[in-house]
Amino acid sequence: MRWELPVTAMGRILSLAEDGRTPTQFSGELIFKNDTSAGFYCSFVTESQQWVTVSGSRGTVRVADFVHPRNTYESGFEVNGIEHRWLAPAGTEIPLQPGALSDFGHPTAQDTRMLQNFAAQVHSDQLNTEWPDIALKTQLVMDACLASARQDSQPVIICANSQ
Repeated sequence: MRWELPVTAMGRILSLAEDGRTPTQFSGELIFKNDTSAGFYCSFVTESQQWVTVSGSRGTVRVADFVHPRNTYESGFEVNGIEHRWLAPAGTEIPLQPGALSDFGHPTAQDTRMLQNFAAQVHSDQLNTEWPDIALKTQLVMDACLASARQDSQPVIICANSQ
């Protein structure tokens, strides 16, 4: 959604830790303007499942282990059931010292790309002004989902105009 905030969020705590307060399984739904929605499920019980499916009017994309930092294989995804391999666009690789990633996997693996992105940010000597905005928007959405869950899954308005 290009960091557009949803209009409303709904959440549901599916299970709690032994302390009775900490969610261990959670599901949420985000409603955006223009009849767009997103749903998610996260869990400490099924932590080895790190996948996303995006469905739209022109097809479906499924990405397995998209945020699993311990998997060091090449990133891949399926489009409408046909597997494709994702490769970084030419010129986007950030050169690192030889052997710097010897403990990591494929150059397009999530953990490798994360470190390359961080190293590029540090070496640029400039603040990436998008990161604080992305972090704030992410926190607003997660806070709204949790507030909804604690209010019997009632929708919580995040952004009436949705920017």
